[in-house]
Amino acid sequence: MQRDSGHIVTQHQRLFFVADAYRNRPPIRVVAEG
Repeated sequence: MQRDSGHIVTQHQRLFFVADAYRNRPPIRVVAEG
């Protein structure tokens, strides 16, 4: 179960990280880094 959860958590964490970056940092900075 941990292995399966790890895969799902990675995708969820990535989405959360992107959302946090957009809310915490301006979109211009995210685009420049992306």
